[in-house]
Amino acid sequence: MIDKNRINSKIIFIQERLTALRELARLKEDEFKQDKRNIASACYWLQTAVEAMIDIAQHIAVKERLIKSTDTSSTDFFEELAAAGIISEGNMRKYRMMIKFRNRVVQQVSEDEVINILKEDLKDFDAFLKEIVEFIEKEG
Repeated sequence: MIDKNRINSKIIFIQERLTALRELARLKEDEFKQDKRNIASACYWLQTAVEAMIDIAQHIAVKERLIKSTDTSSTDFFEELAAAGIISEGNMRKYRMMIKFRNRVVQQVSEDEVINILKEDLKDFDAFLKEIVEFIEKEG
C-alpha cells in the first residue's frame, strides 16, 4: 500500500525547494551571477527536488508493483508510472531530462543553463506534483 504520509512529506519538500528556487528566479541575471552562492544554492535545490521526485516515483512503482526488474534505474520508475497512466508520456520525457540534469550537476553545469531552468522549467516540477496528487486522490 502506498504510504501517503511519505509522499506528502516529499511533496512538501519539493514545494519548499520550488519556493526558494522561484526567489532566485526573480533576480536579474547579472545580480544572480554576481554571487556564486546563488548558482550553488540553485543547483543543490534543483538536485534535491529531483531526488525527491525520484523517491516518490520509486515508492509508487514499488507499491503498485509496476517494477518488472530489480535492476532498475531512476528513469525506469518514471517510465513505469507513464505506462500505468499515472503520469503522462510527454511529462515523463521532461522528468527524464530532469534526472539527466541531476546527474550532471555533480560534474558541472553552466550558470546560463541553471538560469534557463529557473526561468523556464520550474513548471515541470508543478506538473509532476499535480499528476502525483491526482493519482493519490484517486487511490482514496
